[in-house]
Formats: sequence, C-alpha cells, structure tokens
Amino acid sequence: MTESKRLFPAIAVGGTLGAVAGSKISEVVARDLGILPLFLIAVVCLEAAVWISFAVAKTHAGKTRAGQDTGPDDDARQSEPLGGSPLAGFVTLIKSPYILGIGLFIVFTSLTSTFLYFTELRIVDELGKDGQQKTALFAYINLWTQLATLVAQAFIAGRVMRYVGVGVALAALPLYAAGAFAVLAAVPTFAVYTIVNALHKAVQRGIARPARETLFTVVPREDKYKAKSCLDTFVCRTGDAASAQLERWLAAFGLGVTGLAFAILPMAVVWALLAVVLGAAQSRMAAAQSKS
Repeated sequence: MTESKRLFPAIAVGGTLGAVAGSKISEVVARDLGILPLFLIAVVCLEAAVWISFAVAKTHAGKTRAGQDTGPDDDARQSEPLGGSPLAGFVTLIKSPYILGIGLFIVFTSLTSTFLYFTELRIVDELGKDGQQKTALFAYINLWTQLATLVAQAFIAGRVMRYVGVGVALAALPLYAAGAFAVLAAVPTFAVYTIVNALHKAVQRGIARPARETLFTVVPREDKYKAKSCLDTFVCRTGDAASAQLERWLAAFGLGVTGLAFAILPMAVVWALLAVVLGAAQSRMAAAQSKS
C-alpha cells in the first residue's frame, strides 16, 4: 500500500510518454498527410499493444510458477477466478460508503472533464478552420496537455501522496477546476484554454488519478476488481452523459462558460471535502491492515 504511492505515478508516466508521442505524430501527420493515415497508425499501435500484453502476462505467469513473486497482490491465489455474480460490483457500490464515495469522486471528475471538452469544441470551432486543421489543433492541445501531465506524474504526484497524503492529492483537482473555469469565464480564448486544459489534465491524470488508484489498495480483492470495473465503466460513462446534458441545458440558456463556472464552484466545495474524507478513510484502513 505504501509502495502504491511511489509506483502508481511511475507507471502512469509510461502511458503519458506514449500520449506525448501520439500527440506530436498526430499533429504532424494531420497537417502534412491528412487524417486517414492516423487510423492506420492507430491500428499498428493497438496490435503491438496486444502482443506486448500477451508477453507481459506470460512473463508474470512464469514468475508465479517459479515462486519468485512476493506480496499479497502477487500471491498464487491472484490467478484464481473471482467467481460470484457479475453484478457484484453494483452491489458493492451500493453497500459500501467508501466505494460509493470513490464513485461520486469519479462522477465529479467526469463532469469537469466533459465541460472542458465541450468548451474546447466551441473555441476551436470559432477559429473557422477546416477538418484537417482542426485535427492538428486538437493534437497540438493534447501535446501540451500530455507534457504537463508527464511533469506532474514524474515529479509531483508521488511526493504529494507521500508527504501530505492521498486526500490532499485528490483535493488538488476540485480546487484547480474551480479556479480554471473562473479564468476561462473571464478570458475564453484559445491560448488561455490551451494552458488551462493542459494544467487541468496534469492535475487530473498526474496527481488525482494515481491518488484515486491508491484508494483501492485497502479494499478486498473482489471489490478491487469488480467494483473498480463498475466505477471505471458504468459510473464514469454516466458522469459523461450527465455532464453533456447539463452543458446542453446551460448552453440553451445562453450561459456558456460563465454558466459552467458558476455550476462548478459549489460542486468543487463538496468535491474537495469528499476528497479529504476519502483520503482519511484510506489512511485509517491502511493503518488497520498494517497492524493485523
């Protein structure tokens, strides 16, 4: 559990490095060759990822048979089927206040991410570019986003969780989101959006996400895999759908980014308090497990 605070940010760095390379490749290819080659590149990368995952699984299985793995998560029982009902994740979500709190945190995260996404669409659309130029712009935005995320994952997340706790790392996201939308409401330009979005994703993916993954290190194995799958799919997509509908309602009233800023502010207060509560609960559960 202590190792998770150090390793999760380091593991996330690998994904971000790929995203940085993908963003730069997309920007160059879309600008010079068009959009179609991007699909071919994506197919090759996905196929390579499948074969790499097979190789990693085979290596892990070999180590387990040789008795080289240690620690609760690498025990031989981890390879056994979980069994039980496929709806167990939903049941746990309803019954466990801790898991339910994580789910609510994910919904808040989805809301702000979707709000930013629609803001990005509107700002880029107002620039009047064609499809190829817009694709290059989106890749440009994503490049700076991933670079900021990489810095957060490599140099900030682990230190924040180790020295000030998981709750503070989680609370960084709602506090930043409130300020970010206030800035966008005041200056809704492409340059400001690029900076705000890059920093938001850096906090979300580089600090809050590793902290959120750490929350699952203190729950039983079944909750870790079944409830987490429910949260990462059903709950996350529900948050996306709800935020898209809310954004449409606000746009219908002509509120735009200003309306989003006012909607985010009260939510950010509840969201930040939830982050602190979850962090405290994780610390208590980790301490109890270390004593047993």
